Amino acid sequence: MIFNLDLPTIGTNGSVIECRSSNASYINDFGELVARPTISTGAVTVTVTCTIDPSGEKISKSYSVIVPSAISKPVTAENGHSLFLSPDERLWGGWGVAVRADSSVLTGQT
Repeated sequence: MIFNLDLPTIGTNGSVIECRSSNASYINDFGELVARPTISTGAVTVTVTCTIDPSGEKISKSYSVIVPSAISKPVTAENGHSLFLSPDERLWGGWGVAVRADSSVLTGQT
C-alpha cells in the first residue's frame, strides 16, 4: 500500500461500517497512510478489520495490508551530483543521501 485505502463507512442497506487498524502508526482507522516503515524496518503488514452490525449481530472481516518500506527517489542535481531525496518524510522515510560525482557520500540519514 502506498496510497490511502477507500474504506466503506455505510453498507448497501444503510448499516454503519466501522474499521480498525492494528497499527495506526502506518494506517489509521480511516484507511489513510500515515507513514511508511524505514528501509531498515522493512515492509510491515497491518490488519484492517471492518465490522458491520446490521441486525444486532456483529459481522467482521479482516484484511492484511502490506505497507512497503520507504524508498529513495533519485534526482540529478547541478554539477553532476546525484541526490537521493524524499518528497514527504512521513511517507518516504525522511532520509536522503547526497553523493558526489566521485561516489563519496556527502550526507547520511536525516
